[in-house]
Amino acid sequence: MSLIIAHDQMLELLRDFNKLTGIRIVVFDDNLNEILTYPKAHSKICSLIREQSGRYACCEECNRRSFETCRQSDRLVIYKCHAGLIEATCAIKLNGVVVGYIMFGQITESTDKKQLAQQMIEHFQISTEEAERWYQAVSETKTKSFSQVKAASKILEACTYYVLQKDLVALRHERLVDKINAYIDDNLGRNITVADLTADFSISRTKLYEILNQQLGIGIAEYIKRKRMERARQLLIETEMRIAEIAGLLGYDDYTYFSRVFRKEYSLSPRQYRNIYSGKQLGKK
Repeated sequence: MSLIIAHDQMLELLRDFNKLTGIRIVVFDDNLNEILTYPKAHSKICSLIREQSGRYACCEECNRRSFETCRQSDRLVIYKCHAGLIEATCAIKLNGVVVGYIMFGQITESTDKKQLAQQMIEHFQISTEEAERWYQAVSETKTKSFSQVKAASKILEACTYYVLQKDLVALRHERLVDKINAYIDDNLGRNITVADLTADFSISRTKLYEILNQQLGIGIAEYIKRKRMERARQLLIETEMRIAEIAGLLGYDDYTYFSRVFRKEYSLSPRQYRNIYSGKQLGKK
């Protein structure tokens, strides 16, 4: 978990939001794990939906899409979940980094609860024997007008600013570096730019440099180069791939340039390195 929270103070904030709006509110970390909720129990209708793993998977996918939309648009998102209930999501950003999300939801604008229940029963293919439980659960679902939903959304946004002002969250930089490291490993064959990293991790250029220099002690370009050279070293020893293929696989179209970079890193050419450490005499590059 990359999000560190001041538990008691955050819980008090969630409790106050619920007291004011009557709506359940949840804090997620950036891995989409629920880390704090108020009230703790799900609404009856959500509990019914979660009884079946397939429906619960739809809930998680719906959350994931809302978080991604929120992150990319850099704004609060109000939407209907796969069950037709209204939810809203707002990102928690710390120094330009999205470190988590606050969500409220499982409410409806509909005053015709019977019709809403019938729609859910048809959507989830609920049996006749189970239908009464769904009618009862939907009847207890909170109803809010659209203007009330918008008002609650503004309060939700205000909560995120309060969270930052009162230092209720902190970011484990080590976890962010792990994610960036995995991203680089998966993309060594293409040109990885600072713009790619700032966009994919919702972090400012300044903060990216600060975190990486603090955690790695070197710049991002140098770090990517070293990762490529380490992968090249492994491939030279552990495979029989042609050296030119290895260069291309790691994003070096110019074999001569690849060899020069490799020699500077290991004081040997790629071919010399392979011959010494793999014990294999391979053909032409």
